[in-house]
Amino acid sequence: MVVEKLEIININNLTFNYPDSKQSAIKNINLTVNEGEFILIVGPSGCGKSTLIRLLNRVVPDYYGGTIEGEVSINGRNIEFLDKKQVIENVGMVYQHPEKQLYFKMWKGK
Repeated sequence: MVVEKLEIININNLTFNYPDSKQSAIKNINLTVNEGEFILIVGPSGCGKSTLIRLLNRVVPDYYGGTIEGEVSINGRNIEFLDKKQVIENVGMVYQHPEKQLYFKMWKGK
């Protein structure tokens, strides 16, 4: 018996340009993350890791501006049509120094 996993994140041909930038921050990204999978996004500084996550939680282009080509879906729904609060509650980011983040201190009970 084959059990199909629920597709949590689906990115199709995603390209993003920040305002006034001649070069794409990310270009032609394709990614599928299924239920139960754990992924790690690594790479050198400036390669687009943070931009990719900011696209997933709609920080870009909603707050930073820019242009998007392609499609991003969470739980089968295009993020363009999801409420911002829903997206932010489901997509997070751990920064380079997590111990300096407010929620980390709250989680540790400080």
